[in-house]
Amino acid sequence: MEPNVPVFGQRSGEAIKKTRECAYAIVINSEGLVAGTRAGDHIHLPGGGIDFPETAIEAIHREVREELACKVNIGERVGQALQYITLDDGFAAHYATFYAAELGDSTNSQAEHELIWVEPESFTHEHHAWAARKQLLSLSTRIPAVAAQQQ
Repeated sequence: MEPNVPVFGQRSGEAIKKTRECAYAIVINSEGLVAGTRAGDHIHLPGGGIDFPETAIEAIHREVREELACKVNIGERVGQALQYITLDDGFAAHYATFYAAELGDSTNSQAEHELIWVEPESFTHEHHAWAARKQLLSLSTRIPAVAAQQQ
């Protein structure tokens, strides 16, 4: 993990039942909405747990194929965050790395989740909303090359 990683959620005094390293794709459409996956009442960024010996990028490719039945083009790393999550049987800690991305071609498989386009505040977990807002801010502060050349 990088230094000064933002932490979301509260850790209680009890032991953490599950620690998971995760990786997620942040895909933003032309209207400034963020790709989310809906599973029941929960909305998450596409991605999930990293399975040994995967890298974060390999995990995103696998998770997006499984969740949305499409390929993904991964760009720059947006950041990392820690989210404490309350489970039915205790607490979990998710150490997440986030990457800017674009959705690619469909695969021949069945999608596990529904793709929806949402505002960052719609995500179930705070670290997903934080990463989506961070990427949107990054995009809004960039000067397009064409505009820069005309000045």
